Amino acid sequence: MKLRFVLACTFALVLLLLLGLMGCGVSTYRDTIATSYGFIFWAQTTYKAQCQATPNAPTCTLITRGIGLHNVAVDALSAYCNGPAAPGNASWTAGGPCSPVKSLQGAVEAAIRNLNPVIADVKLLATGKSQPKLTAGELLERPETQDTLLAARLEGLP
Repeated sequence: MKLRFVLACTFALVLLLLLGLMGCGVSTYRDTIATSYGFIFWAQTTYKAQCQATPNAPTCTLITRGIGLHNVAVDALSAYCNGPAAPGNASWTAGGPCSPVKSLQGAVEAAIRNLNPVIADVKLLATGKSQPKLTAGELLERPETQDTLLAARLEGLP
């Protein structure tokens, strides 16, 4: 079960890196925030008893920091996408498409940049392996990444 979770998360990370190569956009921001939520939720569930007993433990402060940075990223994306809706569309908060407020793009990107290293540390809790400090291209060229992508692709075949 843990291996399947790790493989799914690794695949999601590689997918996010591929999306990042195509340029930053709302879907990339949203996907990064959603992935971070998955790791934070896992950490909260896994370390709940420990953190209730010792809230100032390093693992618990990391999780708390991740929650805070995740919330900042969610708020930044919501503000960025909540510009005036196009005629016939609902607003972002009502489930419509993103109507970017261009002046807030830097705030969203900063929130994501601040969130990423903390999520890498939370992922370390899940996988037991530190995350490489590589570019997306370098990561995709690694044999283990290619093996993981191939395994995920084969798993999805009928």
